[in-house]
Amino acid sequence: MNDPSPGPWLLLTASLSGRIASTGPIRLWRALKDLQVGSLHDCVSLLPASEAAREALAALAEENLAEEGTAWLRELPTQPQELEQSLRGSLTGDQTMPSSPPTLRG
Repeated sequence: MNDPSPGPWLLLTASLSGRIASTGPIRLWRALKDLQVGSLHDCVSLLPASEAAREALAALAEENLAEEGTAWLRELPTQPQELEQSLRGSLTGDQTMPSSPPTLRG
């Protein structure tokens, strides 16, 4: 699902806090790994925006909400070049961050 061209991003925050003994968090983690999302922080994932990515992340968000978790899916516009490169690096595991702290626009 990874598209190398610059463009908008989908940002998903999802948490199943308080359900440590449940398989829900593991299922969510595995589903996100299968989608090859970039991870900005615990519970914060992103993918280049596409209809397939939107559908997949929306389905995960719905599952998370059904399990009494939280989920928030938003689209971010194309970011400045240095941050865009950093975000793309999060998809491949090469998380070289910009020299100054990034500020996502959107």
